[in-house]
Amino acid sequence: MIFPDSFSVKLEKNNIPVHASFELTWKCNTNCLHCYQNPYQGNELKLEEIKDILDQLAKAGCLFLTFTGGEPLMREDFLDIARYAYEKKFALELKTNGTLIDSYMAKQINKLNFLEVDISIYGASTKTHDSITQSQGSFTKVISAVKYLKAQGLQVWLMLTLMKQNIEELGRVQLLADELGVNFFYSPQVYAKHDKGKQPLEFRLSDSDLKSLYLRDKEKELAFFKEPQKPGLICQFGRTACTINPLGEVYPCVGAPISAGNLREQPFKDVWQKSHFLQDIRLLKRSDLEKCSSCRVSSYCFRCPGAAFLEEGDIKASYKEACRLAKIKKEVLG
Repeated sequence: MIFPDSFSVKLEKNNIPVHASFELTWKCNTNCLHCYQNPYQGNELKLEEIKDILDQLAKAGCLFLTFTGGEPLMREDFLDIARYAYEKKFALELKTNGTLIDSYMAKQINKLNFLEVDISIYGASTKTHDSITQSQGSFTKVISAVKYLKAQGLQVWLMLTLMKQNIEELGRVQLLADELGVNFFYSPQVYAKHDKGKQPLEFRLSDSDLKSLYLRDKEKELAFFKEPQKPGLICQFGRTACTINPLGEVYPCVGAPISAGNLREQPFKDVWQKSHFLQDIRLLKRSDLEKCSSCRVSSYCFRCPGAAFLEEGDIKASYKEACRLAKIKKEVLG
């Protein structure tokens, strides 16, 4: 969601957590090859705890609330949680694998006025998609979910993570999205696991595939990298956005699983305002990124602090994948 510049400046100056992602559970009914998420550990937040946290987020100024996971619909009380968030006047978004959305669930999501539903897709065929999710029948369920949601008039996005296994189907997935009448987003970003395991990284695109991708998107990429960059850390992690995990830990964002505090032990207000970690990252500027600030391809770089932490153990570090993508972009777009 884009705000007027003057309003965005006020949000950033006052560190208002206007966007929050809530990982409702780490349970999931698929087993995606590239998944970065933690396995289910038990002891997840109860319904009443979640309601209390939602009260606190509303008081802190949060407007946009995203439910994610794991697979958020794996919670039997998902609709109770969503209904309470709706009553608190949050603008709601759902990120899901789509496999648990039937006609009834689509109707309930519509009643709760979700702004959009983002559904992961990993190919244009059953063979490709199901081989990545390692869940037989998941592709068929995704297509059915999209149709159920569209029938309710909801805004739907198909979200494709590009990997070695599916890059050849990019064009076909685009056509599928067009046929279904939904929005489409894709990205070559594959992340290390939240326990810092590197297994997913083997699925990243090759240099030649990335060159082909950036040539395909040359006009769009050029337009993006001509935009002036702000002096901060590119994104708003820990500034105007945060993530809460199923155990109540507060992260600066879903991609940076670094706890600033636990909401079973502290109120959100205290974590958000008093965490030394959050205070420190809010002061960081591009000039504090020693290698990145003097890099000749920095204007082509999409640098994620979370990815830097997972791959190098330091949110300020440069990391090989960001450097690789930036160099290839410069070669193609330069």
